[in-house]
Order: sequence, then C-alpha cells, then structure tokens
Amino acid sequence: MRLEQIVGEVEVAYWTLALAYKEREARASSLKLAEDQLADSTRLVRLGTISDLDVVEARAGVGRMRQQLIRAEQAIAEAEGRLRSVIVGDAAWRSDDVIMPVDEPEITQVSYAVADHLRLAHDNRPDVLAARKQLEAERAALGVTANELMPALDLVVTGGLIGFAGQLDRNYATSGVVDGTLNPVYVADPEVSGGVMRAFQNLVTGGNYAVSLGLRLELPLDNSAAQARHERQRHVLGQARIAERALLAKVDSEVRTSLAVLRGDEALQKAADEAVTVNERLLAGMRKRFSVGTITSFDVLRVAEELTRAQIDAARARVSYRISLARLATADGTLLQQLHIAVSSLRKPN
Repeated sequence: MRLEQIVGEVEVAYWTLALAYKEREARASSLKLAEDQLADSTRLVRLGTISDLDVVEARAGVGRMRQQLIRAEQAIAEAEGRLRSVIVGDAAWRSDDVIMPVDEPEITQVSYAVADHLRLAHDNRPDVLAARKQLEAERAALGVTANELMPALDLVVTGGLIGFAGQLDRNYATSGVVDGTLNPVYVADPEVSGGVMRAFQNLVTGGNYAVSLGLRLELPLDNSAAQARHERQRHVLGQARIAERALLAKVDSEVRTSLAVLRGDEALQKAADEAVTVNERLLAGMRKRFSVGTITSFDVLRVAEELTRAQIDAARARVSYRISLARLATADGTLLQQLHIAVSSLRKPN
C-alpha cells in the first residue's frame, strides 16, 4: 500500500510538471504572436493605415505575455521541486540538472464499467485482502472460544516398552534361592537374568509392553471466563465485519468517483481541442482583417489570449485525464501492475 501511494504521488507530480512545460510552451507561442503583432502594427503605422494607438496596444500585449511567460517558468520550477521531493533522486545530481518530461499525456481506451473495476479492486487491493484475512482469522478465533464453552471428553492412550534385567544378590533374604535349598526349587526367569546388555536387549525386542487406555471428562463448575472470552471474540468479529464493509464501501466510492472524473476529463479534452481549433481559425481571420485596417491590435491580441487559454485548457485536460487514470488504477489496485513495478524489483543488490 505504501508503494502504491509513492508511485501515485510520483505520477501526479510528473504530470503536473508536464503540464507546466505545456503551459510555458503555450505562453512562449503567445509571446511570439504578440511580438509579431507589434512588428505588424509598427509597419502599418509607418504606412499610415492604422493609428499609433494600435502600436501601444500591441506593446502592452507583449508586456503581458512576457509576464505570463515568467510565471510559467516559475510554475515549472515549483513543479520540478515537488517531483524531486517524492522521487529523492540520485545523489550524483548536480544543482543545474533539470527534469524534462518525455511522455505525452495521451488519451487511452478505458472500460467505464464499474463492476469490472470493483472486481479488480477486490482481487488486487492489499487493504481489501488484509481485511478479508483479518475477518477469517477472527472467525476462526470465535470457533476456538466456542469450543471452550463445551465439556471436554478426551481419549487418553499411552504405550511404551519396559526393558529391565539383573542378578540376585547373595544375602540372607535370597540364600534359599541362591543355594537351591527351597522346595520346590526357585529358578529366576532367564529373560530378566543378566546385566545392562540384557536390559537393553529386552527393550529393543519389545518383549514387555506397558499400555494404558482411558477417558477423561472435564466439566467446568463455572465457565464464566470462557463465556466472557467468547463474547469478547464475538464483538471483535463484529468489528472486523464492520471494518470490511466500511472498506468495501470506501473502495466502491473511490472507483465510482475516479471513473466519473475520468469520464469528465475525457469530455473536457475533446471540448478543449475543439476550442483550440476554433480559436486558431478565428485568429487567422482576425489577423487578415487587421492587415486591411478593419480591426485594432486589441482585437487580435484578445483572440490570441483566448487561443492561449484554450491551448492551456487542452493540455490541462489531458494531464488531468492521466492523473485521474492513475487514481483509478490506485482505486482498483492495478497501478503497480500497469507500470510493471514489483517490490522485489526495488530491492538494491548487496
């Protein structure tokens, strides 16, 4: 989960930097257009077809575009700093190194079926899998505490081998046996007559067995402690169920929200591209009208600024789409799979 969070932060920071570069590109193009407009206005004033006010308006437009370009440069520096803070780059980086985004924020084909993404989330999200395992563990623990409430009947079986041997001592108690004066004569069992080796031989040959079989019944006089443990575990199991349901509800909300935002970003991208096309045509027409003196520089620069905003909006819509796509992949647990990232691949060799 922590790895997915870090990768998601890198995705957002990377595409934010890409957007900053796209905005600078649009601002630079707008400045170039304003400078061209200033040059055209200066030329037409000399020819006497327009007034000096058009030159002033064009010069003011150049000043505004330069300020906007500087702000775009600042936005790049801030976005790069945020990206550096999450990737913690190579120690060999120099102070003048810069990060240049190379990926284009392309629109890809995505399934908008909620059920498909929810199924992926239930199968892949580590928090969902952990909650499921926790619920299974608590359910098993409840079974253990339930068994403690019941009488215990145990079948006890023990078995073993006995190996012994020895020789009779010659003393007052055994004199009749040793001397053979008893009537009838007592003869020691040859199976147990001998030393240590005879005892070991009797043990390994299994000549003597000791087996016991019995039942043991335990009836607690008071099982209040076991009952308390069972009730407490039942409560813990209920909490685990609630936690799992709450998590699944959260996952459902995240997936649905991500899909809705992603669909909106795709629609915004199409609308923004159409706006760029329209404003490009409008700007071309306005510049023609300016060349014949029917409109002022203010009119041309106004359309140019609208074109710049449309270009930035189009870039923002594409970047927002990529960020929303990463958030959707985080919501359904497929972000690392899509980027072919595994925990094992991040371990540094010794």
